[in-house]
Amino acid sequence: MRLILSVATLVLCFHLKAQQFSDVTNEAEISHLPIHQSLMGGGVVWLDYDSDGNEDLYFSGCRVRDVLYRNNGDGTFSNATFSAGLTFTDSFNTMGAVQGDLNNDGFPELFITTWENSTGLELVRNILYLNNGDGTFTDISAEAGFMDESWSTSAVMLDINLDGFLDIYVLNYMEETGFILDDDGVTVGFDHDCYDNYLYLNNGDLTFTESAESYGLLSGGCGLALSASDVDKDGDPDLQIANDFGEFITPNQLLINNFPDPTFTDVSMESGFDLGMYGMGIAVGDIDNDLDQDFYITNMGKNELLTYESDADTYTNITNESGTANSGNGELLYTSWGDMFMDVDNDGFMDLFSANGHMSAAAFIQNVQDDPDKLFMNNGDLTFTDNSEESGIDYRGICRGAAYSDYNSDGFLDIAVSGIQNPFFSELQGVKLYKNLNTSGNWIALTLEGVVSNRSAFGSKVTLYSGGNSFYRELLGGSSHLSQNQSLIHFGLGEIQEIDSLVISWPNGLYQTVIHPELNTRHHFIEDYSSGISEKIDPNLFLVYPSPLMTGQELTLKLPEESGILEVYEMGGKLVYSCILQNKVDRVNLALSSGIYLIKLKTEKHQWVEKIHITE
Repeated sequence: MRLILSVATLVLCFHLKAQQFSDVTNEAEISHLPIHQSLMGGGVVWLDYDSDGNEDLYFSGCRVRDVLYRNNGDGTFSNATFSAGLTFTDSFNTMGAVQGDLNNDGFPELFITTWENSTGLELVRNILYLNNGDGTFTDISAEAGFMDESWSTSAVMLDINLDGFLDIYVLNYMEETGFILDDDGVTVGFDHDCYDNYLYLNNGDLTFTESAESYGLLSGGCGLALSASDVDKDGDPDLQIANDFGEFITPNQLLINNFPDPTFTDVSMESGFDLGMYGMGIAVGDIDNDLDQDFYITNMGKNELLTYESDADTYTNITNESGTANSGNGELLYTSWGDMFMDVDNDGFMDLFSANGHMSAAAFIQNVQDDPDKLFMNNGDLTFTDNSEESGIDYRGICRGAAYSDYNSDGFLDIAVSGIQNPFFSELQGVKLYKNLNTSGNWIALTLEGVVSNRSAFGSKVTLYSGGNSFYRELLGGSSHLSQNQSLIHFGLGEIQEIDSLVISWPNGLYQTVIHPELNTRHHFIEDYSSGISEKIDPNLFLVYPSPLMTGQELTLKLPEESGILEVYEMGGKLVYSCILQNKVDRVNLALSSGIYLIKLKTEKHQWVEKIHITE
């Protein structure tokens, strides 16, 4: 990265003197104020709910109705809450939200986490809204199996068992309060009981089975934020959890997916991920372009920046030397919430944004009332420069959720922040939309569509190669705090003039290579199983015949090795047949109805996918 660093440093020096964002909330015709006396909640989700190519914006409302803003494509948004049928949330105290295509029909569903009913008298269930594909949603929570009641916070959509359907993991928060007191009766710690978390496995028919206990994912902490990055790069999503009160109850957790075994292994301690803190938010990204994901976890007090050390399979805390601690002002603490890594200035290095805001707390952790949001610019050497005030993004409201999107499709990432009710400064409250004003720096952006993988393509990884430089991104179904960024893979590239290749790693194991894609363009890639292989393979190594195949007729398969695995998928992504092949030439009777299917053959060294037509 030496060449890019030298150029990027010059670009960064210019940007530090210029305003990088403009508050366009009013001109975008957005107005929303989440309200809750406990100062909790305030999620932000970007989604294209009507599939018109423009990113729309969803804000939770806490004890007031959530809102959906439709992107008009001209810099303005229209309140579509009523026309979309989303008025039901005014009976709930909503917390956060995530989106994803749960039935693989091309239209994203919305999952809303909740705490209580709007009066605060009783717990309520979470909400699943089915996208009807016509600009409206239907509440299908009961029939889908979402009737559990607790205090839910953040959620993530992920394909935990790689069956092509998105599952939902939900963090739950405090069930019973408990306090540690000194001899004078003053609170010096916490001993809360926390609700168990939920894991909802997608049955493929818009019903879900709660399976947290069987997967070992009850957690034990008071969770506020999570992500599902594949940190060990074995193809299945792992879990990273930021827990509140971590010094006293359960610290932050890193849980490794053991797929195909339906369990997780807790490696928090040995990996160095088990920080005991008031975990609020979590950002995921490769800040040093070493092709591994790093994490920034927000806190009441000092935030923590963890970089992955691949040779030791552990995380190193570089918070102090990186300049990203954001600890406090004198004896009073700063409190950070939603956060994300994003390349603000397209220089090739991911910058860092965190939403800040006051929270009522015990005397020994008192925090400031005037707590501006932060933008840290990446210097390319594992240090950051605080450019919050100069950038025009140091909002001093009580902020919670935050998420990025290139909502105007200009190649530069914009930011939405949820500012909730402010009991101290009434003029500093309400949600914000910030437009990125940068104009220099090359870029490329990708939207992905799974075929055998989940259609939202959550869990996909993309590696970009150019000369001696390489960059890595991962598409996730939720992170930050109660929020979700746009489902967009974005690379800032500085002065790079040509991309050698993009390699897309899809959740179901295949690789797709794109040679010399065009710069400064947004591309849409569909999972291509005719060319989606990791190396050039002689097509005669794999033979599948006959095709068309008559119903009831045996299918003959020729392999390059002695054994392999056969998987057959419907075109919608559902696995309908699988078996182990024991010979180089084998025969199977699929016993499937007529239609077009995808056949996936895997051996120790190769994999191959092609379509087959079954007729009557």
